[in-house]
Amino acid sequence: MEVKTYRVRSVAEALPLIARELGPDAAVLHTRQLPKRWHQWLGGPQWEVVAGLDPAVPDRFSASWHTPDPLSSDAPGSTSEPPLASRFESRIESLRGLPTAGSHQTLLEPSGGRGPAHREASPNGAGSEPSMAATVQQRWQALQIDPETIDRLWQDLDLSSLDHDSRGGDGAWSQLRQRFAEVISLPGELPPATGRCRRAALVGPTGVGKTTTVAKLAADFQLRQGCQVGLITVDTFRVGAVEQLQAYADILEVPMRVVSDAEQMRLATRELSHCDWVLIDTIGRSPRDVRRIESLQHILQAADLDHLLLTLSASSDPRTMAAALRGFSGPNLARETALILTKIDECQTLAPLYPLLRDSGLPWRYWTHGQNVPEDLGVAADDVVAWFLDEVQWTEQPV
Repeated sequence: MEVKTYRVRSVAEALPLIARELGPDAAVLHTRQLPKRWHQWLGGPQWEVVAGLDPAVPDRFSASWHTPDPLSSDAPGSTSEPPLASRFESRIESLRGLPTAGSHQTLLEPSGGRGPAHREASPNGAGSEPSMAATVQQRWQALQIDPETIDRLWQDLDLSSLDHDSRGGDGAWSQLRQRFAEVISLPGELPPATGRCRRAALVGPTGVGKTTTVAKLAADFQLRQGCQVGLITVDTFRVGAVEQLQAYADILEVPMRVVSDAEQMRLATRELSHCDWVLIDTIGRSPRDVRRIESLQHILQAADLDHLLLTLSASSDPRTMAAALRGFSGPNLARETALILTKIDECQTLAPLYPLLRDSGLPWRYWTHGQNVPEDLGVAADDVVAWFLDEVQWTEQPV
């Protein structure tokens, strides 16, 4: 089944595009109106239209908008939330059999289309609203952002140059995205495996969501990229940690190994060397626990990592995140160290994190915003600048 998402100024505008790209037999699976706050002065689409060639296939776009999830504890008649494995399995089964090519935006798009608000042109005249720069500054002040952080964002993004002449079209938004990408490294998703086994380990403090994020990445690599994936866990301390990752591995039908020292890590990576990707889950540690972090680093050195993914909760205090950056960014652990920011949905805005991201110099690859596997995973791209200029907003209401 081929599914495409269109963002247009009206539903009528989408129909000829659907007919031309998907053919006369295509059907509209879902429509929704996009949020308006940013539309009014950044310019852009107003509607999201999802279309496909086989409407009989379950629609993973609109399931959470139109009907209560029968697996949710909020559904009528439900008394308790089902086991995590059951909820995950239902979502994976809905994605099995879909083509692996051309579905990146679909799989990694936040559940329900949530993410940086899309933009629509303002219907009012240029003089009827405050300038874009003034509006952004008002939002920062309302959100009680630190004045020093405001100054850095203002200067780096050169907001004073975005005047009334540019605020109503796509030009202002393009300028902001370009400037943001110049100061924050956004290399995109991890590159696809090319003929050799690639290894990535997720490290970070306790409770940031590493195990769930490993499952999301594994599902993405397997279901969208068509890669063979293997899992390793070093988390033999936390109660239920091995069982949780094993449940994900069983549902995805991928091999998993449990290791507790460097020699076991070398053996596990050799056994999984036939895989395109090996993803390693690790035990959470306090950034102040130098001895245990060094022990973990010793084990990871035996894995010959391509990527060390420092996983941090975006809702944490910036000083706590800075301590984690210093504590977990060990020397020579991997060919690349990059960031994953989790729990975006718990943040009012990402503006307080800007100095940390800018000064760390580390590339930012992924963000997550919920427990749903694999949907609640996003690739950090230049449009996340919206979350630094305003509130983090999620659109879940049906049209």
